[in-house]
Amino acid sequence: MSEQLEKDSQLAEIKTFISFAMEASEQAKALQVVERYEDDPLMRRLFHAHYSALPDALEEPVLKVYQLAFKHGVHCFLLEVKSCSFVYLVSVDEVLCAGSRVEDFSDELIAFIDLGDKEKLAQLFRDSSNFPEYSPEQAGETPVCPICGVSVGEVHVLGCIAEICPWCDSQLSNCNCRFDKMGIEEFTREEHLEAFEELLEEAGRIPFSADEKIGYPGMSEGLDKGQTE
Repeated sequence: MSEQLEKDSQLAEIKTFISFAMEASEQAKALQVVERYEDDPLMRRLFHAHYSALPDALEEPVLKVYQLAFKHGVHCFLLEVKSCSFVYLVSVDEVLCAGSRVEDFSDELIAFIDLGDKEKLAQLFRDSSNFPEYSPEQAGETPVCPICGVSVGEVHVLGCIAEICPWCDSQLSNCNCRFDKMGIEEFTREEHLEAFEELLEEAGRIPFSADEKIGYPGMSEGLDKGQTE
């Protein structure tokens, strides 16, 4: 499916969800916000998830979108509706609603948002203007890894095929360094992965850069360089 066809399909489904979930008097408000972000694939996925399964069964339109955090390829958004605000986590392959009650948030989520403890965050949530509103212009503003979604300067999500090997400068998922360094022929246990991650950290993982390109066996600079030297 082409990007335009995918966009048109997502928008059509979102509008259908809104027509079934919202009172006629509220539909225009919902559509106005959706249309503001219609060129942002991330927002289309978020609105699709929200309106297809309205959290807490609240049939209220999204009025504004705020960005709380973005780390390691995961966006944390605050969707403001009339009676409350919902927190969503959005990655390249998943959209997860974390709810609206700060007291129910996990310690991991509080640490991820990184705006203080639960009490401080609850105070901030009383006024959504405490957070920066997400603008359509932000879409594509910061280069991100097309595979795992991390931004420039962040290390890839472990297992991302775009990560560069710190030992041979080729594609980490295709070179043999992971087996050579571990002294095994294959990863069969969780402990293998954890031990390899420690080795990677010691060697110095190579963060994502804006000019990084995905390589394949015999095509990446590192592999070609290794064959000619």
